[in-house]
Amino acid sequence: MTNPENYLGATLTLVAYAASEPRNPAYDKEGTRGVKEVPFAINEGYKKDGEFVQTGTTWYQYIAAGSGVDLISGIKKGDKVRIEDAKQEVRSFKNKDGEEKLGISLRFGTVTVLESANKDSGDDLPW
Repeated sequence: MTNPENYLGATLTLVAYAASEPRNPAYDKEGTRGVKEVPFAINEGYKKDGEFVQTGTTWYQYIAAGSGVDLISGIKKGDKVRIEDAKQEVRSFKNKDGEEKLGISLRFGTVTVLESANKDSGDDLPW
C-alpha cells in the first residue's frame, strides 16, 4: 500500500528480518481495531579486522491497518522483507523500567518478502 494521501514526513526503504509474525498492538490485545504490526531489528555496528562488531540494535515497527493488514498477513518470523517508500515516525516512550526510549514506526509503502524463513535450505535464522 503506498502513501495515497501524500502525507508529509520522512520516507525510507528498509530491508530486515521479521522478528515475529504480524500481531495485534499492545493497545488492542483483542484485535478489534483492525490493526497489525510486525517488528523488525537492524543490528548496528562496524567491521574490525574482518569481524562484525555490534554496537546496538535499532527496532522498527511496521504498522498496517485496513487493507494493509492483508499485505502483511503472510509474513513469518525470520522472513527477509523489503519495505519501500514507508512513512517513518519517531516517538519517545518509557519502557517497563521507566527508561526513555525512541520507537520508530513505519506505515504505508510497498512490502515484499525477499526470502522466506520456511525454505528448506537449512540456513540458521539471524537470531
